[in-house]
Amino acid sequence: MKYFTKSEIQELLRVAKKHSERDWLLLAVAYLYGFRATEAVSLHSDQVRDGKIVVQREKNSRETTQPLLSHSNELLNVKRHLEDKKGWIFPSRKGSGHISRGQFWRIVQRYADLADVDLRVAHPHALKRSIAVHSHTAGIRNVSNHLGHKSLSSTYIYLRGFEDEAASRAVFAAVV
Repeated sequence: MKYFTKSEIQELLRVAKKHSERDWLLLAVAYLYGFRATEAVSLHSDQVRDGKIVVQREKNSRETTQPLLSHSNELLNVKRHLEDKKGWIFPSRKGSGHISRGQFWRIVQRYADLADVDLRVAHPHALKRSIAVHSHTAGIRNVSNHLGHKSLSSTYIYLRGFEDEAASRAVFAAVV
């Protein structure tokens, strides 16, 4: 499974923030909260309340309620930006409603290109995969809960390729 490295996430967010507050916030929220494309683009201010973000996950996953936390890295500090919004968090620039999943894909592609990130990885779902991989040390159960997975097997699918790669590196490091 393809995912962004931590440095690629940082560069993607840096470039997006330089060009568009809305696009930066979309990328940051999708990454931090492990949202699928539809969950991210359809986020509404009614789901952000009392210092929490509540999302009914897609694909038969469970609803999650996650705290809005401040982050020392300004590129990941989305709390005040979410709390200040009214209506659709990611409104369409073409009228009423929110941006589409297709537009989200184009946003990821645009900033990946500007950030010189491999375009084969640049897909909205890679943001969800990335937070799973980057937070794996928190434990599989915590990662699973954060992503809204009902089953640990769903989370294992996200981590399978990463764990194989990590195991090979550990074995080779021990041998050499």
